[in-house]
Amino acid sequence: MLKEKLLEDLKNSMKEKNVIRKNVIQMVRAAILQVEKDKQIEVTDDQIIEIIAKETKKRKDSIADYEKSGRQDLLDQINEEITILEEYLPEQLSVEEIEERVKEIITELGATSMKEMGLVMKTAKEKLGASADGKTINEVAKKLLEVSFEGEGYSFSGYIGEPSISYSTRYDILNFLNRRSVYVPKVQKAFIDAYKDYLPPSRYPFVAVNFSVDYSLVDVNVHPTKREVRLSIEEEVASNVYKEVKRSLLLTRQSFVSSSISGATLTLEQPTLKEDDFANIFEENEKKQPQEAFKDAVTLFDEFDKEENENYIKDSLIVEDDVSPRFESKTNFPSLTLIGQVFDTYLLAQGEDGLYFIDQHAAAERINFEKCEDDFNSSSSRVVPLIPLVIELPYSSLTNYDKEHILALESLNIYTSSFGGNAIKVDEIPSYLSEEDDESVLRDIILSTLKGNKVDIASLKRLSIASRACKMSLKANRLLTREEQLRLLKNLAKCRNPLNCPHGRPTIVKVSKYDLEKMFKRTGF
Repeated sequence: MLKEKLLEDLKNSMKEKNVIRKNVIQMVRAAILQVEKDKQIEVTDDQIIEIIAKETKKRKDSIADYEKSGRQDLLDQINEEITILEEYLPEQLSVEEIEERVKEIITELGATSMKEMGLVMKTAKEKLGASADGKTINEVAKKLLEVSFEGEGYSFSGYIGEPSISYSTRYDILNFLNRRSVYVPKVQKAFIDAYKDYLPPSRYPFVAVNFSVDYSLVDVNVHPTKREVRLSIEEEVASNVYKEVKRSLLLTRQSFVSSSISGATLTLEQPTLKEDDFANIFEENEKKQPQEAFKDAVTLFDEFDKEENENYIKDSLIVEDDVSPRFESKTNFPSLTLIGQVFDTYLLAQGEDGLYFIDQHAAAERINFEKCEDDFNSSSSRVVPLIPLVIELPYSSLTNYDKEHILALESLNIYTSSFGGNAIKVDEIPSYLSEEDDESVLRDIILSTLKGNKVDIASLKRLSIASRACKMSLKANRLLTREEQLRLLKNLAKCRNPLNCPHGRPTIVKVSKYDLEKMFKRTGF
């Protein structure tokens, strides 16, 4: 029994003259006696754990006040008390384990609307008990975003997980048709495609969405178990799923305090694909001696006199939001002061609430991807290659060179013809892929298109844009001058989705001030 253990530990603390432990245990025993007196019961171990959990929470909630007051002695005492109390609590579940349990509860309850979130939270707290802090459960619940749409003859509503909640299989994409769990191929693909900007390959989101559809629009005779169904309006439903999920992700992605970047007085530019910006960004540095190149770089050890440093901070340039015509975004880029470059790969900047690491290759990819995407959508012109391009196809690709795949290439403005044997000739190409350096991009697009039996036009378009953006972007292990670092940051701030590269990897990683204090043991946790 936990009550006997507390009594035994109290005796030991008195023998050892451990005043803080003795006081904490006496406080817990007093709280137990008060509950027994008020309710005229003998408390169980579960009830004792609940009492201890409440006392622990009170102390954790008071930490911020002690930190503000500067009373380190009281802060140390509170942290020691928390450590003692946690010895009597069950092992705490990790955030990932709590996410998994909440997901299971949503599935069990079939909860697919925000009205049912209260029931989800109540059930989660009952099932997890003292093994999960209520605040952490609430934070996990906040990572679930609501999506809903109403069309003619159908509607859908439910939850999708933030990109931070992802899995290695598709099994966590839960679709319900009129409250029955089903699999709708095109709808599931729409969910996956909507997350492509936010998740790396082979990672899948958490989804729990119910579709209310008129039964006259449903074909259930697809699979013996009736698990897989077809909808006569499946294309329309999938299209609206994609749009609504994409909109929800854009509107609710990580928010920052404001959008300004300090470091120098540079004119803010729209993301451009000028050769001197990225493709040949290091041409000048490569001509210099190594010592000269490093002289121009900003490092953590740059020395500024007081007046220069004040100007460095004041010369902020406000970055206006570049709102996509397709989605209205409320997300601002963080307010950053550039510190410098580390490992010739990452930019380091300070924000109001922590440090930010920016992957220079991922950032350049995002900038170039959005510019290429705009070029692709705005240009339909074709040109004949100046130098004839002939591609030798492997046998597997040659067998796929049929009418369907030829039309898929033409949808990308790439026109080809047979050239004898296993070769094809590229007759016309899109004007935005007419540079000499684009030949390898064209080869990749054509071979990727002919690789599979199934043709997915949307994926091919994204591939063509991402391939070109990747080829032209600056790479890791390249030294940047301060001006180049600032240009990269400011162009990234103008992007519609500045937080992820086209492959779903993050462009920015934040280390908060609180995280630093934890690492340096300044908070006691």
